[in-house]
Formats: sequence, C-alpha cells, structure tokens
Amino acid sequence: MMLVLACAVAGCAAGRGAADAAPPLETELREILALLPGRYEGPAPGGRLYHKIVPIVAPQFGGDTVFYHQISRDGFDSTVPFQQKVYVFDRARDRAFNRMRSYVFFPKQGYANLEQDPAALNALQPGMLMNFPIECAIRWERGAAPGQYRARVRREQCSYDSAAFRQRISPELTYELARDAFAIEDILYGEDGRPLFPGAGLLRAPRVSR
Repeated sequence: MMLVLACAVAGCAAGRGAADAAPPLETELREILALLPGRYEGPAPGGRLYHKIVPIVAPQFGGDTVFYHQISRDGFDSTVPFQQKVYVFDRARDRAFNRMRSYVFFPKQGYANLEQDPAALNALQPGMLMNFPIECAIRWERGAAPGQYRARVRREQCSYDSAAFRQRISPELTYELARDAFAIEDILYGEDGRPLFPGAGLLRAPRVSR
C-alpha cells in the first residue's frame, strides 16, 4: 500500500532516463506533489490555524492523485475541523497547465481526520461535497523563487450560485507553497462586488512536519 501511495503522489518512473525526459509540466507537478503533504501551523485572526494535508486513495473522485486538507483551530487532528477539502490533480498528458479540482465539505458534515478512517473514506462520494465549475479549478504555476509554487483562482474567471449566501459568488483564492511553509488567502465576493467577510491577507503557516 505504501509503495502504491508513493507512486501515486510522486509519479513512478521506469528509470532516470524517463524522469529526465519528462515534459516541464510533469516535472513541475512532481515537485508540487512532493512539497504539498505536511502539517503547517501559523497565526490567524482570533488564534492559530493548523493545516494537515495528506495523500489519500480515493478513486471515486476520478483521479489517482488525491489529497485531503483539514484546517483546524485546535490542533492538527481536531475532531471539529474549521474546514475540510479534497483535492484532485489533473494528470492528463495533454493538459495546458497544472490544475486541481477542489471539493469542500459542508459545515459540520463530519469525516474529521478522514485519512484515518478507511470505511468513511470509501463511503465518501463527490456528490456529497460542494464542488465547483471547471473554471474554478485551482491553477498552479511556479513562484517568484526557485522551489516555490503559487496556485490561484481568479474571481473574474470563476463564479457559482451559492445556496448558503443566496446569491452568485466569485472567489479569489491564492495558495503559496514552499519547502518550509504553506500560505493561503481565500476571499468570497458577492454579487455587488464586495467581499462577504473582511480580508485577513495571505496567512502564512510554517511547516511543522511532513
């Protein structure tokens, strides 16, 4: 199982020649997949945020490279997470850029520490979570410095109808990923063009462990 999971995350190659011949997008994706998993902790308004990002085996989400992201305010393995997401990376050979789809759990939906509960993981289906149009897929690109990556969703390209807010929402999402930290900024704009909640800026969380 560990070997299968490692191959799904890093992408197993037949040998050094195959790795050297990988196209730039595939090389970048391998770097992203190697950097993303980990535990990150950092300050946030009202306290601290704990990010736990782990690879999971979940073929029901339509991909072989899937991650579970749990965000909590009271520890990495909280039983009452602040937010939970499932990420599915696009591995198509003809893709124009590296992107991942995001599935978001409804508030208080359960499934805390999903990676520790195989039965719950097998029972979880994409239709049970909030999902978004393909235009809202998170697009990855190289960052300003070597070994850094940035992921974006731009509000002028992504919008969806929200039952919770009873209006059309446009998100502006930014992730920054490096060897030593993960950072996130997530702003939701309403139909009037104003943020639904006050912005806190890009929240940086240093890596605690892998």
